[in-house]
Amino acid sequence: MAAPTLFTTYISMLGVPHTATYSNREYKSYPPKLAYMAFMDLLYEYHVDRQMHKGEADMGSLTALQMPFVARMTDGTPRIVTDVHADAVRLIGNKGKSSMTPQQFLASWSGEALTAQKKPDSEEPERCKHAFMHAALMAEKYAFWVLIALLGAYLFVDNGVYASWSQVVLVALYAGGIVFSWLLTLEQNNVNSGTANAVCSMIQPHGCATVINSDHGMLWGLFHWSEIGLAYFTVSLGALLVAPQVCNYLAYISILCLPYTFWSVYTQHWRIHSWCTLCLCVQGLFWVIFAVQLIGGNMHSLLPLKWDVAVLLVCYALALLVYHKIVPAYFYYERKSAETDSVADNAADSISKL
Repeated sequence: MAAPTLFTTYISMLGVPHTATYSNREYKSYPPKLAYMAFMDLLYEYHVDRQMHKGEADMGSLTALQMPFVARMTDGTPRIVTDVHADAVRLIGNKGKSSMTPQQFLASWSGEALTAQKKPDSEEPERCKHAFMHAALMAEKYAFWVLIALLGAYLFVDNGVYASWSQVVLVALYAGGIVFSWLLTLEQNNVNSGTANAVCSMIQPHGCATVINSDHGMLWGLFHWSEIGLAYFTVSLGALLVAPQVCNYLAYISILCLPYTFWSVYTQHWRIHSWCTLCLCVQGLFWVIFAVQLIGGNMHSLLPLKWDVAVLLVCYALALLVYHKIVPAYFYYERKSAETDSVADNAADSISKL
């Protein structure tokens, strides 16, 4: 969800019912130079009792205003003033909360201010309609994952996966592999993730980024290891849930993953001289999966090979190609959306330089 704008922050303080999506969009529709005017116009549309004040930028005028109020600075940008004390003025701007000495604030304040008070009929125009649309957008965002989880639960029960302890453990291990691979994907695409940062810093700060961005972070200079991990774990989980009878093939495929673990540890220690904690977690999972398959008695009846093996291998290849195309496009879209959301804030902060 996009960060709240100054306008939605202010009407939230006033207790005016609104939806963040619509109110943010309406506020951002105004050019940055007219942001203060946007407050006046939108508060009128929201049926909020507002009063404009214009006087000298002195301490008397400042302390006479009802908190919180919107101050127009000398560069034309608005600021929300939340508290005024003898030694500090606390305010909210486009970059968040800050404070100034009264002298500093008075020097940058134009003397114009806007106070507002909620009325019984104060609310966003057509708020119910906008709330429904916002709920629909949120449902669209999360419905895919909810449906995937429900489908997985149905297959888990309907195909009797729950009846085998080893298959139950494998479901959890493959799901964990998807999580670790996704965290690696976030690191690969320079996405700030608190979880990924916490895991990666357990052994060596910035170790994951060093390993992932090295020359050894890709297969044949084309496929990222995080993409390969996503393909392996998602297809393995899907195959186990849809067709548990291929578990023996998954067991033998898990053996093929083990040489990679030796190569990766060797490369991290002797070639890159850095440790990727997430990579080590994935490699540890490969060995645990192998152990569960072995102890669970799933390594049997490999021959004669059936078409199931070919279908499984094709699914791995298709998943890898799909992730290779979709993942960069997804993060490109996310970055563009974030840049669009920050344009107004960056422009507002630059007005004083014009």
